[in-house]
Amino acid sequence: MGGLAFASGPNPLSTPRMPLAVYEAVKNRCHEILIQYYTHVATPIEAPGKKDYGDVDFLVASPALLCHGSNIAVTLGKALGTEHSISGKGSTTISFALPWPKGVEGEATASDQGLEEGSADRFVQVDVNVCHGKDEWEWELFHHAHGDLWNILGSTIRKHGLTVNNIGLYLRIEEIELIDRKKSMILLTKQPSEVLSFLGMDEAKWWRQFESSRAMYEYAATCRYFWADDEVKEIDEDKKALKHNDRKRMSLRPVFRKWVEEFIPECRASGMYNRQPPLREQVRADAFERFGVKDEYDQRLVAWRRERQTEEVWRDVIKAGLPTEDVAWDLRAAAIRGLKAIIIEGDLSDGIVLPKPLKTADGFYDMEAVVEFVRDNWQHVGAIQIEKQNARAVEKMEQKRKAKEAEAS
Repeated sequence: MGGLAFASGPNPLSTPRMPLAVYEAVKNRCHEILIQYYTHVATPIEAPGKKDYGDVDFLVASPALLCHGSNIAVTLGKALGTEHSISGKGSTTISFALPWPKGVEGEATASDQGLEEGSADRFVQVDVNVCHGKDEWEWELFHHAHGDLWNILGSTIRKHGLTVNNIGLYLRIEEIELIDRKKSMILLTKQPSEVLSFLGMDEAKWWRQFESSRAMYEYAATCRYFWADDEVKEIDEDKKALKHNDRKRMSLRPVFRKWVEEFIPECRASGMYNRQPPLREQVRADAFERFGVKDEYDQRLVAWRRERQTEEVWRDVIKAGLPTEDVAWDLRAAAIRGLKAIIIEGDLSDGIVLPKPLKTADGFYDMEAVVEFVRDNWQHVGAIQIEKQNARAVEKMEQKRKAKEAEAS
């Protein structure tokens, strides 16, 4: 949370940014304590070139016996030596405010100005994110490593139909993604090594902290999907090609902004990485071969097309396909209900006989047959529905009459 979890509320606490010495001292002490409560404890690799830190982040998994049957926030708070903690409902992250360590030397940060040395009013925010098992723990370490690196890589691979989130690497179905992004995503892998291999990146370098932002940029550019063509472009053109979230990151994340405004133009000017990346279709074929997801991809796409066609039948043929002039509103409404039951729900219980099948062998609607059936049968279907509705009304009135007679007797 960047060290701001305790900055508001009825009793706000001061959690100024920490110099490296304070950060390391708190991290080492907390690690020694947390490893007694969890089998897996680590902090994500920090971004390069950081001079100060807003908080200390820990990822933990596989609780030890000390955690069983206890309130984790209270248990860890006592172990870490603080009563200040925040854990949102449904959140897996617990934020603790630990007393600022005494006797730790380090350069003062801008947020320290005005605070007396050794002031008891300063705290350090420590965030403990509890993961569900070792696999999730390993992925979170991978996904949160190096600060802005995944923002950079995400903007690189997105145009090729790939997405990485807090779960894994996904292939997106182009036909679906603009309408329903979630349904468009096919999970490829949750294994960091598989992701890096598919992107063509050196795994050993990933697990070491970069010396500088420049070193991180050069590493990101080794992704097989990065391409800096030799075409002269204005920086504004690159910005326009970014998604809204990426443009927003540029205003908030200086490292990402320099990637777009400085590194990519420099690569163009020097001719570095002037290579043609594979087309989206080739990336999809590579993903099919590497991860064996072609059947799932095809099934998802077919199901999506059927769903969209069903929506089209309901919207354009049934609801909008009936006449509106010189037609009783109740007949039209009844016909719409009946046609939906017959065509979409497959309910033929009213004795309607289809002159020919409304769907083909592959499960899609024969649109010509559907339009013809609606045109020729809507009035008959509507009349049946009105007759059923009237019968239900008579039956309900009879039930009420009998109930009153029973009550009177």
